Amino acid sequence: MDLLTGLFAGMFVLAIILVIVGIALYLLYSYSLFTLASNRGIDLAWLAFIPIAQLYILGKLIIHFRFNGKVYNQAPAEWVLVGVSILTAFTSGGLNSLLSLIGFLLFILASYNVYCIYKRESAGIYTVLTIIPFIAPFLYFAIRDNEADLSELDQANSVENTEENSNDINMS
Repeated sequence: MDLLTGLFAGMFVLAIILVIVGIALYLLYSYSLFTLASNRGIDLAWLAFIPIAQLYILGKLIIHFRFNGKVYNQAPAEWVLVGVSILTAFTSGGLNSLLSLIGFLLFILASYNVYCIYKRESAGIYTVLTIIPFIAPFLYFAIRDNEADLSELDQANSVENTEENSNDINMS
């Protein structure tokens, strides 16, 4: 066996190992998302195992994008996440790169919201760790059985309703 054949054999083995690790991480993340959704009683929790559809489940977990208790987007998070992902699939060039970056940032924000709901005291550090490749599945797995603290959702919804009511009064 010459050097080139050995090099190709080594690369092939490495590729197989990376594919196996990638599948294992995907299944770990999907299972964790499925468990979080099932525990919250979210319909169609099994969508967590389907690419792109799992973003729908992630969005259902957080409802809206929030940061520091303020709702930043009135659109349902599940459709924003899925929409950006689908748009990314059908674009190319610079627009694709921009949409990919937006999708990544939305995933980080969505993860921050999930961490706030399931492990508030560690949300900041978990969010920073989520940026590191291959870490998010382990973080989601670590919180999968935690009790959801929906107080932040309730506060954000009450602020939302107060703002809507004040807008209705101003329009009258």
